[in-house]
Amino acid sequence: MNREVKVGLTVMAALLLLYLALAWVNRVHLFAPEEQSYELHFSHIAGLLEGDPVYYRGYHVGRVQRIEPQQEVVKVFVAVDKRIQLYEGAYAEIQLKELMSGKQVALYAGSGATPLASGAVIPGKASLDFSTGFSQLTDIASGLPPERILRILEQADTVMYSLKNLLAALDPQTVARSMDHIQGSTAELYQLSRQIRQQNLLGRLDSLLAGGQHFMQQAGESLAGIDRLTTQLQGAHIDSLLLHLDQMALQGQVLMQEVDSLLQQARQQQSLAGKILLDPAFAQQIDSTLYYFDVVLKQIRNEKLYISLGKNKKR
Repeated sequence: MNREVKVGLTVMAALLLLYLALAWVNRVHLFAPEEQSYELHFSHIAGLLEGDPVYYRGYHVGRVQRIEPQQEVVKVFVAVDKRIQLYEGAYAEIQLKELMSGKQVALYAGSGATPLASGAVIPGKASLDFSTGFSQLTDIASGLPPERILRILEQADTVMYSLKNLLAALDPQTVARSMDHIQGSTAELYQLSRQIRQQNLLGRLDSLLAGGQHFMQQAGESLAGIDRLTTQLQGAHIDSLLLHLDQMALQGQVLMQEVDSLLQQARQQQSLAGKILLDPAFAQQIDSTLYYFDVVLKQIRNEKLYISLGKNKKR
């Protein structure tokens, strides 16, 4: 083996070693920040591969380390930047990275208060894209018997033929007018909903219904009270109440007669009431007498004036 061949083989071996070293460094990420791992469980990984990126809120935070298919689930182990904190309720989703180009894992933090430790199990799901949907459709079709698939295709052909005949029988102008009517109705409905929002009609209707409900409740309570009252007033209670009403009416008549007699006396100037009401001089004399009587009472109360009868003297 000449020297040129040896040099060529050495260069090729060096390039191969360099490529393997770069691949290993890219997988291990020696210069990446400190990481923590999580175990994701998927029912279908939809073409996810080891080394695919992991994103959190659109930010690249890690990668897929390894994938372990199990009987019930597929376990996906990911390495994530330790600065990213996930909480109870977190989940993962496999998404399409680019159109017809690879997959990626998206992490969602969760709404719980308990943080997840490294190595925690996180449930996952695959977002519906073309490849996932096609694979799911293939799985469904593979589970159907051929006879049922033929019946489904025949029914689909019948439906398409009927739809074709229906479209052929429709008048384009009628369809256009119908679409115009639908558009106008939609616009009116939008304006109506906008007016309802602006005028807060729903809130007013709600308050009105609440007031009506409160009124009906009060009316029910009033009717219940009336029912209880009528129950209590049955039989002897009603007779007793009517008797008391008759007595009260008689007493009222007597009272009205006495009031009428007093008014007639007040109209006569010779009576005491008439003089008090109609004679100013007599009323003034009574007022003066009451005033002096009040003065005498004050003197007796304040000066301790004692009056004795017989041989005792006034002191």
